[in-house]
Amino acid sequence: MRQGMRVGTCHGRGRAPGPSRARRRVSAALVAVVVAFGVVTARLFVWPAQGMPARVSAIVMLAGPGNRLPVALQLAREHRAPVLVVSRGWQGYGGPCPAAIAGVKLICFDPDPGTTRGEAEFVGRLAKQDRWDSLVL
Repeated sequence: MRQGMRVGTCHGRGRAPGPSRARRRVSAALVAVVVAFGVVTARLFVWPAQGMPARVSAIVMLAGPGNRLPVALQLAREHRAPVLVVSRGWQGYGGPCPAAIAGVKLICFDPDPGTTRGEAEFVGRLAKQDRWDSLVL
């Protein structure tokens, strides 16, 4: 061995060995992603938005028990959608098509078959044809 040379290890500038700076950054980023995922999940599934959106592609009134027509007409008068679809199915409403509302396209139909399935098929065709992305029933 040469004279003046010491044998041993050097830790450099008196720092104790620990996690590298890169490892700390990766850990911090991972924690941030997990927290963001938790916040988004909670917002969507634990505390979802309540009520009807301000605007939808169409208002659809299916036939059935109860007096549904006044609610559908009120939403249309509020211009919550540019289209109002009214089923005159054999069970429920079954009356004439209501009076037109300014600025709202009114579609009345008799489902075939005269069931919820017939209503869904008709509304599905309309949605595809007119490229609706949302509706309220």
